[in-house]
Amino acid sequence: ATNLLTTLARWFACQRQLKGGDGGTLQIVGGGGGLFGRKVYAFDARSAMMAEHARREARGVADALHRGDLDDDEDAAEWERALPQITTALVDYAPSSPAMHASAHQQLLTYALRDALLRRVARNPELGLRTCWLLQDALLEGNEHAGAFGDGLFRACWAASQRSESCGESAAFVGALVRLSESLAKVDRTKRRQPERLWPLLSALNDWLAPRALRGGVAVPLLDASASRELRVLRLDVERCRVMPSRARAPTLLYCEALATGLAADDEDDEDDDLGNLNLDAEARRWARVVAPTEGPPFDVVDSFLDPRGRADYEAARRGELLRRVYKYGVWEDAEAAARAASPYGSNPGWRLASFLVKADDELRRENLAMQVVAALRRIFERHGVDAYIRPYGIVCCGARAGLVETMADCHSVSHVKSQLKV
Repeated sequence: ATNLLTTLARWFACQRQLKGGDGGTLQIVGGGGGLFGRKVYAFDARSAMMAEHARREARGVADALHRGDLDDDEDAAEWERALPQITTALVDYAPSSPAMHASAHQQLLTYALRDALLRRVARNPELGLRTCWLLQDALLEGNEHAGAFGDGLFRACWAASQRSESCGESAAFVGALVRLSESLAKVDRTKRRQPERLWPLLSALNDWLAPRALRGGVAVPLLDASASRELRVLRLDVERCRVMPSRARAPTLLYCEALATGLAADDEDDEDDDLGNLNLDAEARRWARVVAPTEGPPFDVVDSFLDPRGRADYEAARRGELLRRVYKYGVWEDAEAAARAASPYGSNPGWRLASFLVKADDELRRENLAMQVVAALRRIFERHGVDAYIRPYGIVCCGARAGLVETMADCHSVSHVKSQLKV
């Protein structure tokens, strides 16, 4: 059966074959099904038979993209997952790029993939906005030959995204957050973490959010664009937000009150319902209970040797004391409950406390690629029953060398744990 990932694998292989591979050879994979199996064969690029084989395969891939076989709703998640690779490929193999060598079949492949992407974007404006952000980052790398083609693709995706008012507000909000992080990075690193540097800027953003909160908030692109749910920010919890330590940048940790829309009322408190990222998923809630400190008096190592309790009670008390030290400010559920009680929006169905990092002047596409590998490993481990815990986190590129990164609930760095335990 034809699916997007298989078609993309054929697309990349055809581009490489038509280009001639390394050292003037065609590199074709065979031994499985068609060109794609387990063995790699290298052929002289001057071979007319092999060149014709590559051109025929390219026409087949272009036909598959033009027919609309990949426009079904079940392919939406695959389009979103492969979007960074698709945008990079379109920039690298732009028709005016030297990599094309004026090959008509390579241009056929590029235009076919572009048209398939635009059809998908027309059905999902949020995907169009994410495509624009990825194109901004890909075009920043100095591929001047892709200028006209990339600019035209950017304009088409931007026009599709702006058919949704929600995408326009999302772009404005995320752009303001990125500029905020960029401006803080220019401040001396000994001063940029001072609250008076960050809080006035966030308060101004809250003034902008206030009228939009009455209409349901502003969507942030941290849940899957292919999902039926949205995360809509109502206001920033200014006094919780802070700038993280960094030598050259100013990654900003933001806490916000948000609504998780698209969640049925019956499922709002369902432990098994997976809300995706941003500390909202059932997995994060399960781990919150694991790390929650146990109730009881402070633990004293000397007194424990004189206590007649068994080893199990000793270990339980010791664990509770260690967790109290590491999580002395409480766990995520405690913070969320306190924020909800103090919030004028706390009674709204779907209310959540969410957090994420804003990063500027950083290579988010590479981080996203690494997280795609981690997510693939997780699926492989689950398929084969491997007892290993892997938790990928969300990364969204939001323009040239900027983006948003999901934070993990109740997670601390090794250095923080050592400092709290005096190790």
